[in-house]
Amino acid sequence: MMPSWMTSSLAAIAVGFALLSGCAANPVSGGSDMAFMSEDSEIKLGKQMHVQITQTMGVYDDYALQQYVQQVGEKLARVSERPNLEWKFTAC
Repeated sequence: MMPSWMTSSLAAIAVGFALLSGCAANPVSGGSDMAFMSEDSEIKLGKQMHVQITQTMGVYDDYALQQYVQQVGEKLARVSERPNLEWKFTAC
């Protein structure tokens, strides 16, 4: 039979491993961070929020401005820590 302190220590280690399994590599720092949602969930939420924001704020009815905002945004996205994501930029 194990002493109670050893049982508690083993339980704490098991909980630590379980928590670490929820960590993901941070694309900016390269370190490990807690990941509370998957990348797919984050993308889905971003798309939903884009619709909500544009409905709430409105969108400038200026094609040239929209193109300019998209082009500047794409330049920034290419040098971001996540250049492979689908980026959409809108002038609101």
